Amino acid sequence: MHHNPAQNTAPIPHINASDFDRAVLQSPTPIVVEFGAPWCAPCRAVAPALAAACAQTGVGVVSLNVDAAPALATHFEVRAMPTMIAFWHGAPIARFRGAASKQARLKWIERFQQEAAP
Repeated sequence: MHHNPAQNTAPIPHINASDFDRAVLQSPTPIVVEFGAPWCAPCRAVAPALAAACAQTGVGVVSLNVDAAPALATHFEVRAMPTMIAFWHGAPIARFRGAASKQARLKWIERFQQEAAP
């Protein structure tokens, strides 16, 4: 039987504004937040590749609905969706905007992982 890892990738867990501090700012490891919205087709399209890239690199990932958390979207200057922001030690360390291939996402994650390495 042919194994397709993209089909077996768990969906990205959703957080809300009240979870943000605990899930993201207090995360003990680097974590990517996908700022998007349920009605955003490109956001849904990138989710499997983003989840797969994060799983492959061991980086956490969560999704935040900007409609439900407009203050956070404004605070982190999210002007287009999807916008992925990597956080480490409570601060944004890298940003990736728009749809792209899984390979481009992997390169982006590996680059900020090297910066976040002790």
